[in-house]
Amino acid sequence: MKKKRITLADIALETGLSRSGVSLALRNDPTIPVKTRERVQKIALDMGHRPNPELNAYLQALRHSREHESAPTIGYLTFHGEFSDGFGSDYSKNLFLGCQKRAETLGYKFERLRVGINGMTQKRIGQIINARSIKGLLVSPSASEGELLSLDLAKVAVVLLTYRHPDLGFCRAVPAVFSNLELAYRHLFDLGYARIGLMVSDVIKFRPNSYIQAAYLNMQECNPKAAAMPVFRNSASYSDSVAEPGPDVITALQRWLRKAKPDVILGCWESYHSWLIGAGADSIPFVSLEGNESGHASFYIDQQPNEIGLAGVDVIDYLLTRNKYGYMKCPLISRIKGTWVEVQK
Repeated sequence: MKKKRITLADIALETGLSRSGVSLALRNDPTIPVKTRERVQKIALDMGHRPNPELNAYLQALRHSREHESAPTIGYLTFHGEFSDGFGSDYSKNLFLGCQKRAETLGYKFERLRVGINGMTQKRIGQIINARSIKGLLVSPSASEGELLSLDLAKVAVVLLTYRHPDLGFCRAVPAVFSNLELAYRHLFDLGYARIGLMVSDVIKFRPNSYIQAAYLNMQECNPKAAAMPVFRNSASYSDSVAEPGPDVITALQRWLRKAKPDVILGCWESYHSWLIGAGADSIPFVSLEGNESGHASFYIDQQPNEIGLAGVDVIDYLLTRNKYGYMKCPLISRIKGTWVEVQK
């Protein structure tokens, strides 16, 4: 015998609320007190209520079409005020363009917020977020933890486009750095390289390097024909890696090169290629795990920043449709896998 479907009217009768009140509580609407929402959701679950995903999708689309003029605004927050275009790299620019394209496709208004331009301070940004009712906020990789904590984001759905600040309870859309290292390693192994070296930074705040090293050690374990290679670690920050390396760094790198004898080198930062030049090892093929804007890499991983931007907006959309704002106990992370590129020279 087919079980009776539990309706909003059934739940309303059980909870003593109206059907509209039950609907808002099940959608986690902030106009309903938290305790009431939790009580209604528990009763609905105990009664066996299951939402209809097709109906929900139809109603959501209907609301979007009716409220197009008053559609929520998604902000894109960047702290690259020192760059004239507000980006500083092709990666940052394509990240922004991916966010913009997806937001407009979904019917959201989209606004760029640039700290450091024309006297735009963090305090002013906070005022704009409140005054313009910005409901979703995408945060570029350049933001510091202090800059984020200075903003009142309790009523905003936030997605960070970076691995930085791992202790902040925000959702993220980021490159799949573990999978990207595996992808590069497999291609190099298939091309006949057996002594695959790796250069990474030990800067603790740069969390992806831990994933990169874990993936590298895993690939060595899974490929017994590949040589077990020591990792070249250093304490350089990203800004240090871009600068010309000092003599101590060059000496350490040369020592590692003599010991490891790599026939190809993976680098977590594209700028490491200049270090190899300084060490007299520029003849060794170099693989950049973060793109190839300088054009010096023999191979590289395209991290697909445009797709990361698209995914970031999709996470914002997910949060907004469920009325989830501010810090989260279990934040979502969307990881986008990159693609392997062999440079034609």
